[in-house]
Amino acid sequence: MRLTATLLEEHRIIEVVLEVLDQLAIEAEDHCLDPKVAEGALHFLGEFADRCHHGRKEERLIAALEVKSPGNTHLALARMREEHDLGHQIFLALRDTMGQDPHPGGFARLARAYAMQVRQHMAHEERWLFPYAETTLSDSDKERLAAEFVAFDPVTKEPILHEKLIAEAVAIAKHQQATTAGPKLRLDRRGESSSG
Repeated sequence: MRLTATLLEEHRIIEVVLEVLDQLAIEAEDHCLDPKVAEGALHFLGEFADRCHHGRKEERLIAALEVKSPGNTHLALARMREEHDLGHQIFLALRDTMGQDPHPGGFARLARAYAMQVRQHMAHEERWLFPYAETTLSDSDKERLAAEFVAFDPVTKEPILHEKLIAEAVAIAKHQQATTAGPKLRLDRRGESSSG
């Protein structure tokens, strides 16, 4: 079983909304930002990417790896946590620009910084963290974590509305596609993307 398959699928969904965020940054600079689309994208990124996806990795995956890993690996795991913290801080600053920033350049600058940081972080996870988890954790650890990933939100400890959040990503991407002439993103039923 590949524990990280779900996390990789979630990365693809997050990438779709990051593409929308890139377009929103351009719109902000052109003074034609659609606040409803921006708020929808930020809601998704806050709930799905920042809270659920990163939260599960910190509270479940990285915590499990810290127990199983030799001491010298703890620095690399701490770096993963630091990257999550940096992304969270940029996200909070970005969210705070909605309706408060008299200069749309603030939203554009922070949107680009957030998208770049999240993309770099996801690449780091895919190159190092996910392969490390697959080789370090036992099959029973992976089964337990996979069940925890599906069943609970690490912040509220309540069942997550995973499908609802994916549907939000699809709706945001479709709305943005309908209003821009940029590259189109296709989403399948599960929210996976491909350029077209």
